[in-house]
Amino acid sequence: VEQFCLEALTPSASAVLSKDALFAGYVAWCASQDLAVLGAEQFHAAFHAIARAISLPEESAGYRGIALAAAQFRL
Repeated sequence: VEQFCLEALTPSASAVLSKDALFAGYVAWCASQDLAVLGAEQFHAAFHAIARAISLPEESAGYRGIALAAAQFRL
């Protein structure tokens, strides 16, 4: 999950990335890297821990301040 964050996410002050779009981006990134995908619950728990560690704001709609970096990872 940490490598996904480093490679597939980018800062975007005005963006709110939904949790569904975040997970879909993770699944697409894993496919592009030929990696096994964590289940949604496990992924979200790991991402939440990273977000808390870096003080990334979480809202009911998703996470504020990040976006998927590449078009191939977007819905």
